[in-house]
Amino acid sequence: MSAEKPNHLLILGVRHPDRRVPSLVDEKVDGDVDRIFHESPEGDSSKIKYSAWTVVKNPLAVIFGILRLAAFVVGNLAFAAKMVASGKANQLTLKGGGRTQCLQAAKQLSDKHEVEWEAVDVSLIERAKLVPRHLTLMSWLAVIFLLISVTLALSGSIPWMIAALGSVAFATTIGTRLGDVRRPIRDQRMFENIVSACEKHDCSQVVLITGENHVQGVASNAAHWNVDYDTFWLSSTADIKD
Repeated sequence: MSAEKPNHLLILGVRHPDRRVPSLVDEKVDGDVDRIFHESPEGDSSKIKYSAWTVVKNPLAVIFGILRLAAFVVGNLAFAAKMVASGKANQLTLKGGGRTQCLQAAKQLSDKHEVEWEAVDVSLIERAKLVPRHLTLMSWLAVIFLLISVTLALSGSIPWMIAALGSVAFATTIGTRLGDVRRPIRDQRMFENIVSACEKHDCSQVVLITGENHVQGVASNAAHWNVDYDTFWLSSTADIKD
């Protein structure tokens, strides 16, 4: 890594789905800013290749992706019904994804300070490939067992219904473990990309907007390289009640 480093790195941790993110970021950053960084995947990743690698390396993610999409649709329908029932149909907007809130914050901050913003996270394809072999094996076994359990549970078998629920719980454990494995790699890559950008564009005062779980990891990398930094959890799981 080059000796060129930013003079100060401001790390802002947020909870992705929190709609307050853009305003909270805007309130916190009131000084000089040379460049803004955001936890978006670097590069222009092919969604087809990413999907293919995800199926190969972690098929459970596909199942959970479908469930999340279903939850998103149901959530928006419920939200729309609530707005219409309360006479606020004219204010109706769909609930956006959490990444949208953070990206909006980065773009607003970029416009306000008239500086560029840059994506610094690991690319989507590389992120899909980061799944260790033992977790890939566990993921495939869990998917096979889940499909068998659901098939037999539909026939009215109570034990297999319980087995299906158990496989879902097991899959959640795999997902948690996968996050633990990939997070340090992503944290390091984000910091290295920030330093590289600062060297290239001669930046000194920079801001990183990222998810709450990455704050400590990026800060640890900054401390290791003797980069002056501040961390703030503007929006975290702890202070969100709805």
